[in-house]
Amino acid sequence: MLEKIYHIFQSYEAQPLGINKYYAVLIPLLVIDEELYILYESRAAGISQAGDTSFPGGRVEEGESFKEAAIRETVEELGLTPDKIALLGEMDYVVERDRVIACFVAQLNIDSLEDLAVNPDEVAYPFLVPFMKLFRQETKTYTFSHELQIDADFPYEKIPGGKAYPFRNRQVTDQVPFYDVDDEVLWGLTARLTERLMDIVRTGEADIFSGKL
Repeated sequence: MLEKIYHIFQSYEAQPLGINKYYAVLIPLLVIDEELYILYESRAAGISQAGDTSFPGGRVEEGESFKEAAIRETVEELGLTPDKIALLGEMDYVVERDRVIACFVAQLNIDSLEDLAVNPDEVAYPFLVPFMKLFRQETKTYTFSHELQIDADFPYEKIPGGKAYPFRNRQVTDQVPFYDVDDEVLWGLTARLTERLMDIVRTGEADIFSGKL
């Protein structure tokens, strides 16, 4: 038996426990008249989180990599062909509760939003924000908390201390960032990924970054 277990673990790949949902998003960058922009979407009515701003993205399908999912979702939502998407690299990913969200950054090789044929079932409209507008802006962060909920039939009698057991994270606190951009509001995950992109650029060559390409 021990030998069998040994052989199992020779090829086993470690993975985070409790994760059963996998998503990928793509941060699209555009250059128009030598100025750099980030493309966002307003989510269509009739889908989850309707009216929110977001990046193209969605759930990873079976047999698909995170990168493939990010590109496929961008193609489907914005009405592009894959050759118009030039992947620049992978950014940090998010692990929360039961899901992983991978994030990629890419340049869209188009001249304007008129080159898009957005899917109205998923996207109400796309819009552009100058990169430097966000680069120079600090997020406003708000906090909300919620208490740990335990089932009424939880078997306290089986654990040391019963109801007095010192459970971790009895109160969960989340920091929620916001960007105010003209008539649009970036918040939640979209703002969080935007903020992280800005932080990465700042720690790179932010001293010479002008927003021009």
